[in-house]
Formats: sequence, structure tokens, C-alpha cells
Amino acid sequence: MQDQRWYLSKMNLSDAKNIQPETFGLTSPHNKTEWENWLRGMKHLCGGLVFWIGAGCDEETALKPMQADAVKALVGYQQLESLSASFPVTRPAAGTSAQLLPAMHGTGKTAHLHVFAKDNLFTCHEPRQEKTQQRQIAADVENLISQITAYAFETLGIYRLVWRLRTDQLADWQETLESSSWQQVGLARKGIYDEITRRHHDVVIYTLCAPESDQFGTAFVLFKQGLLSVSGSKKAVLAAGLTHFGQSFGFERQQESADWLDLLDQHGHVLAEAKLKKKFDKQIWLCPDKTPEPVKEAAIQAAEYFRGQRQNFSLTLELPGVSAFQKKVLKLLADIPYGETCTYGDLARMISPDDPKAERKLSRAVGHACGANPLPVFLPCHRVIGSDGKLTGFSSGLDIKEYLLAHEIMGLS
Repeated sequence: MQDQRWYLSKMNLSDAKNIQPETFGLTSPHNKTEWENWLRGMKHLCGGLVFWIGAGCDEETALKPMQADAVKALVGYQQLESLSASFPVTRPAAGTSAQLLPAMHGTGKTAHLHVFAKDNLFTCHEPRQEKTQQRQIAADVENLISQITAYAFETLGIYRLVWRLRTDQLADWQETLESSSWQQVGLARKGIYDEITRRHHDVVIYTLCAPESDQFGTAFVLFKQGLLSVSGSKKAVLAAGLTHFGQSFGFERQQESADWLDLLDQHGHVLAEAKLKKKFDKQIWLCPDKTPEPVKEAAIQAAEYFRGQRQNFSLTLELPGVSAFQKKVLKLLADIPYGETCTYGDLARMISPDDPKAERKLSRAVGHACGANPLPVFLPCHRVIGSDGKLTGFSSGLDIKEYLLAHEIMGLS
């Protein structure tokens, strides 16, 4: 199990024939038709955002619902601003979360979680190996919650997750939730109704916001013209941006994290320099507490760069969603020495040295690739200039490009 990875697979109604509701503690759907109707209702409630979560050595084995040992849970993400009036089918007796919250308006990207884990996820099958199995159970629960939150924040763009847990199920989840920064925000007495037993159950309400998550995070580095934002996961740095004082961030996740740290004014713009310096309180970088280590390390190295203490970066960078050509250009950027420049034509000749006729056309393509650089500063597109020696084409503004080059060449801080 330790070599296994966890994956999500979109739920299809045809999966009903392969999965028995009893394995998820669902005592309500009594036959195949009711089970299909229940899944159809869950899919409608969550706007199609219902997934199986599986564990396996590869995605193919993990996501075959017919492999009972591979599928660990069913999860639905219900966006609260588009709630239905009621759940259209019989509620399960033992689901971790089935009661609807009242309709809310202006909630932004808030989603209510419906999580139904397999009963055996929390069960020790070999009393002689209880300690080992307890460790494995804890690891499985942690992996499950990590997969749920990572998909919500990184793929779906959700800002806040809300999870209602019945108090009789709390012991299975509480320790992992609270160690993962989930906050217990309330108790709803008799908050979930079980139509089978005709009883109401108490529920504990947990929430987690994207900036609090340890799965994905953003750090901010103060420099002369504004803020450098750095975003990434537990594995790598994924994005960066340079934003002037008085402007807003281009990426929503960076805007949300800046808002979380109170770095924005009432209009959603970066605070003025004097106010930001008070917020940073003699520090040069800030981030939420649970920000992943690769992001913190990138912020530390960027701070050293702006202080004139670092010329090269030693970081794990990833370029998701980047074309093969752009990736080729961005890799060349990393080879331009600190304090030196080259032209777009120089890069074009490096890519296609045997075709001088195509240089002009390729130079434009190189310019577009540099302009879409997701990791400025770390992949130094500011060191690329026009063939006439003029500064051109920098998405963060030519004044920032000019500052970065002056910082490197003349040592300006």
C-alpha cells in the first residue's frame, strides 16, 4: 500500500452495477434502481462534480470501480451558490454528509463536501498487527483528505470547503482534519435527519480555505516596484508573478492569498508601499502558515536575489499546460547568465540554428513564449531584449523589466 497513489475518477451512472452501496455504509438504496437513482440525485445536486477515489500503483488500476479493493470513497463537491431546493432521493443512513445547507448568495467559490468512505477504511482486520494497521489507516485517511482538498483547490478553483460530520463518525476523521488545518466552526444539534431510523443526528461543521491548505500555497516577496508572488504545491513551484503597488494579481489563487494576509486595499489592489512595509514588519517575504515547503524555499531564494545575495536559483519548477515549443524557450532562459542579456533572435537561432530564413518568424514566436512565461524571475525572461537593444515585451511592465536588469547589472536594490 505504501507505493500506491490515489486518484479521482468522475462518477458515471453505469458504475452502479459494479459498486454495492453497503460498502460505503449506505443502508438506504435497497436495490439497483434505488442505487442508480441515489447516484443520479447526488450527481444532480453537485452539478456533476462527483468522483470515485481509488488507490493503486497506477491510475488504471486505481480507477476501475469493479476492483473493490481499489475504490476507497465517493466524494461530491456541491457549490453552495447553486443549491437545489432539496435532495431528490432518500438520504443514506451512514453517509458522512447528506444534509443540505440553506441556499446562500454571494458565497463565492464555496463548496459543501459529501464524502462516503468505505467501511473497511477504518477497520483493523488482523488484531495481531493492530499497531501497523492503525498507522496504515491513518495514512489512508490522510491521503484521502489530501486528494479531496487538492482537487478542490488546484483543479476546481474552490476557495472554501465546508464539511458536516455526524458526531458518531467524528473519531474516524477528527485527528487528520485538525492536523491538516481544517477548523471546527460549529455544532449543529440534530442537524442531519436519517429517514431509515427517523432520527436526527448532531453534526460538527468543519471548514478549510485554500490559503490555509498545505496542498497548495502562495508566498509574497517585497521588492522596490511591488510584490513577487510565488505559487506551488508540495512537489514544485508552479507559477510566479510581478505586481505593482496599487494593482491586483493576475492569478486568482494569488489574489486570494494576498487577501488572506490582508495585503489588499478595499478595491482589491496591492497596498501602497508604505502600508505594505508595515505589514511585512521588517521581513521581506510572507506566506500563510501551512504554505508548502517548495514555495517557502522559492520565497527565501527570491528574497536573497532582491537583496543582491543570490544570482542563481536551485528550485524544483514545473510547467503544467505549457506547449513543447514554449518549454524549449523557457529552458533556454534559465541558461542566460545573471546580469547579461540576449535578443529574441539569439534564442531563435539556438532553437533552429540551420534555418536563418525562419529566424524572424521564430523570433516572434519566442517573444510570445517569453511573454507567457509562468515563472518570471526564476526563468529570467527579463534578460531578453530587442535586436536594437531596447527593452520590449514584458508582461509585468517595462519599468519592472528595467528595474530587474538594473538590479543585476548595476547592483540596484
